[in-house]
Amino acid sequence: MLLWISDEGGNRTFFNNAWCEFTGISREDSIADGWLSAIHPDDQAFYHRTWKEAAYYKNRFQLEFRLRHAGGSYRWVMEQAMPVISATGRVEAFVSSCVDLSARNSDELRNQGNEARFRAVSEAAPLGIFVTDRDGNFVYTNNRFQRSSGQSAEESLGSGCLKAIPVEDRERVQKNWCASIKSAHSFEY
Repeated sequence: MLLWISDEGGNRTFFNNAWCEFTGISREDSIADGWLSAIHPDDQAFYHRTWKEAAYYKNRFQLEFRLRHAGGSYRWVMEQAMPVISATGRVEAFVSSCVDLSARNSDELRNQGNEARFRAVSEAAPLGIFVTDRDGNFVYTNNRFQRSSGQSAEESLGSGCLKAIPVEDRERVQKNWCASIKSAHSFEY
């Protein structure tokens, strides 16, 4: 975890060893404004606005931005900062911690790619496909499922798909569906 302390003007006055190791910038070079060079140029204006607003209102803040790693690449990090307020109500400093989010963001991107591939395959499939949550509520239906059920995407979500089943079969189908979910066995209509 990267840690640092800023004075009331936003100048950094302390950095821990983890900061120096992560960024490759020495403590001496980081003091005052030297740390700014580690923030991605596209994120600097947003970072400054957030910091100034937090200092003005004496608020804690949390934000995500890209920070240059010692290897030269930028990594997504999340900073959380807390003001240190004097007895007179003046902000004396901010204490900040920062964690590397790169692994989380890489996983999110990979999952987005997997979801896009699943949707492309399911939309091209010649049969109705649906996905449910743990409770059996439909969270996704493909176009073929919607056409065969006579429902729009919105109508088929949740428990709306039951409306596509003939009234005389609904109770039986719902009972079998719930039993299938609880037992993790296949379900046939």
